[in-house]
Amino acid sequence: SYLFKGYEKLPSYLYAAGVFLFIKEVSGDVMRWKSVRFVIERMAKYTFVTYLMHWYLMEMFLDMFHANWFTNLFGCAPIDVLTIGANLWYRLLTPFLLYAVCMGIAWVLRKIPLVKYIVP
Repeated sequence: SYLFKGYEKLPSYLYAAGVFLFIKEVSGDVMRWKSVRFVIERMAKYTFVTYLMHWYLMEMFLDMFHANWFTNLFGCAPIDVLTIGANLWYRLLTPFLLYAVCMGIAWVLRKIPLVKYIVP
């Protein structure tokens, strides 16, 4: 049980490697579609800033999930969602939500004249 639970444990690395290999395998075919290429090219500008921000935003999400409104809204305790993985939607949608939030924050920060030289 100790080897399998947690963000920095073996299954997380295997999952990340699997996703990486899948994307590497299908990227040539997918990039031929103009709409997909357009979205990926726009998202590429935000990868480094997302890498820098995602850990802090994940911690904020975890704190938010410990609130009472979360249990009332989803009908399950936050501890079930975060440790046991009872809610599949959390596992599937949170990375996309997190990336979108990081992109939004970086986009806003890049519009501020003095800050745009600091934010990568």
